[in-house]
Amino acid sequence: MPWLRSLLHLAGESAF
Repeated sequence: MPWLRSLLHLAGESAF
């Protein structure tokens, strides 16, 4: 799921 990877990347940038 490409959207899942995008969401994870966005969450990672926001968290860190």
